[in-house]
Amino acid sequence: MDDKYGANFNRSLSILVSSIEKLWLKNILQDEKVNLFIKEETKEKLNKALEDIPNPLNEDSIIIKNQAYQDTSNIVHYKEVFRLILKVINDKNMIQYNYKSLDGSDYINKRAIPYKIEYSLKDDKFYLLLYSTEENRPIRSILSRIYDVEIIEEEEDSQKYFDSVQQKKAKNPIVLYVKDERNALERVFFAFSSYETKRR
Repeated sequence: MDDKYGANFNRSLSILVSSIEKLWLKNILQDEKVNLFIKEETKEKLNKALEDIPNPLNEDSIIIKNQAYQDTSNIVHYKEVFRLILKVINDKNMIQYNYKSLDGSDYINKRAIPYKIEYSLKDDKFYLLLYSTEENRPIRSILSRIYDVEIIEEEEDSQKYFDSVQQKKAKNPIVLYVKDERNALERVFFAFSSYETKRR
């Protein structure tokens, strides 16, 4: 006898999902960005399982304010690029890509090592952080404006670039003292959602 207790089950247990969780999931599935993370067949199965759940929100339910310029690029158009870059980051490879800037200029056949994807809640955009091997510096690009991505099969010590990025970071963090009035704390985290933050 080891004075330990445990459950004796010979089969898996079903996960009970609350009605609030179902409403949340139904709402999330309406967002076009969900196509970046799940397959279409998975989305169809979830929608079918939730077809009896009432639609929690509509266009008149939420008024979005204080957002920056919105990129009109359709997320569906760069889904393949998004997933390819996720694989490249995981494999620590280099890419060659084209980029269209906000002023319409095209940057062709640029080479870089992607190391992180960020999402800005304020801008409602995904950003790709890359280390340019041509300019020898980190850059931050709007992901939807990257196109014609190719994986470069070359031996490259990507870790030295990642270490270089870490060295460029400020040694001491910026400290903000926030008095939590009128949801100030929540609004601060919203404004800095694309940055590394801690609260205490």
